[in-house]
Amino acid sequence: MTDIDKQQDIVDELSTSYDEMTYKSIAFPQCSPLKLEACAKLLSLDAKPSENAKILEIGCSFGGNLIPFALHNPNATIVGIDLSREQIKQGKEIVGGGGLELQNLELICADITKADEILSKYEKFDYIICHGVYSWVPDFVKEAILKTIKDYLAKNGVAYVSYNVYPGWKFKEVVKDYMQFVSKDGQTLSEKLSLAKEGLRVYKDYLLKKDDNESKISLEWIEKILKYDTSYIAHEYLESINNPFYFKDFANDLSKHSLEYLCEVDMNDIFAPMLGDSECADEFMKQNFKDRIDEEQFMDFATFRAFRQSLIVHSDTFKELKQDIGVNEISKLHIIEHFTKDNDIYTNKKKQIMPNSYNWLYELFNSMYPSSINLADVLTLIDPKLKLDSYLGFIELLKKNTVFLSKPYETIRYEINKTRLKPELVPYIRYFFKTDNPVIGFATEFNELFIDTKKYDFYIMLKFDGKNTIHDIADDFIKYLKNNNITLKDDNKKYITSKSKLNKFALEYVMDIENILAQMHFFERF
Repeated sequence: MTDIDKQQDIVDELSTSYDEMTYKSIAFPQCSPLKLEACAKLLSLDAKPSENAKILEIGCSFGGNLIPFALHNPNATIVGIDLSREQIKQGKEIVGGGGLELQNLELICADITKADEILSKYEKFDYIICHGVYSWVPDFVKEAILKTIKDYLAKNGVAYVSYNVYPGWKFKEVVKDYMQFVSKDGQTLSEKLSLAKEGLRVYKDYLLKKDDNESKISLEWIEKILKYDTSYIAHEYLESINNPFYFKDFANDLSKHSLEYLCEVDMNDIFAPMLGDSECADEFMKQNFKDRIDEEQFMDFATFRAFRQSLIVHSDTFKELKQDIGVNEISKLHIIEHFTKDNDIYTNKKKQIMPNSYNWLYELFNSMYPSSINLADVLTLIDPKLKLDSYLGFIELLKKNTVFLSKPYETIRYEINKTRLKPELVPYIRYFFKTDNPVIGFATEFNELFIDTKKYDFYIMLKFDGKNTIHDIADDFIKYLKNNNITLKDDNKKYITSKSKLNKFALEYVMDIENILAQMHFFERF
């Protein structure tokens, strides 16, 4: 058997694995084209506006990471490729036959090692996304991914690649190796998954009786793994290939292709480039590591990092970039955030505690939510003495990986004969209403997921057509409940039986759905 034959066998095995157990294709805000564009803009990279850009995703699954963006940006050219025939087949049914009729999104079943056969007609891409693929493929496929980025990324384009890294994954590898050992006799991925989960529960019960540090570390990972979705467990821990590596080795592989590491997509290596221990670790890093790649690797060791989401550009492009970020650069961004106040402590949507120095800024964001806020706009509204505080406050928000975009978003509420659900989103919502087990996630244009939705939520969303009043929609909701024999419970877990309580509940529920649609920026004026 030749090397080429061996490589093809590995590719076929990977394809079969994902055909056998498909991976739900949710949207990821960290690799939305809008996020990549905003990162580029902040770093003064002259990347093409995403609304009319060419975008490629390597390992697109059903297309769930691309569909939300494609719906809102008809002038963009979007291509997704995946090795799984089953995932592409179902993705095409959603994009085309499923009623979305997206003319700007093409899903292709293809092997990235044969990129030239499928991508040459597109010339260059402005944004390339590769999420959850790189660590899970053999070296010759990793090589093909980097070659594709080198050959098909536009001069000022940005690529996103996520991957598992050491040293953090060394702790997880013990559990992964154990899972593969106890499931080795399974004939299918489903059988292996069942054996692995049973083995984890046995392992957990045993480790709970131990008190050494090694057992505590393994126990922590076991408890996390058992909470994951089954398809994630199968493909993350039971695949024959999942090869973490050190960041410095990834950076070295990039350089071989004339590519350069730009930063992490959360930009923490830009906004928080130190460990925070200036008298010890930070000082040691300054004295001993003059190269930024070495500094990053040192911090990975210090923080036991296990996963990276890196932005990549051409080496020549990187040399031309402006490294300093000031008021002008921050002012290019539009931030969407909401804060919760409890006992004078503010937390953001990710439940992260915020510094109390900027409470006035958090209240400003809350008053504008879900509209975006721009630093330049804030500076025109406030006392000049607060201008430095505003800038520093925005930096704190960016450190928390808040939603920042390169274009503004305004709040549009539902008003009869004035606003409505965007017509291009009707087929998208109808898909979720008609599908019992959706294989894609429900998300905004910038890939922010809305979860815990019920089927009748989508039925009601479709009623915001600019003609129905809120009361009309509430009445329709009550009819839907009766026709489908659905009985609801109140906040006290008691069934709602009286007509007055049901009417009150229905009206409040419809107003909640209106609020969700406004937060998702799904309304338009007409």
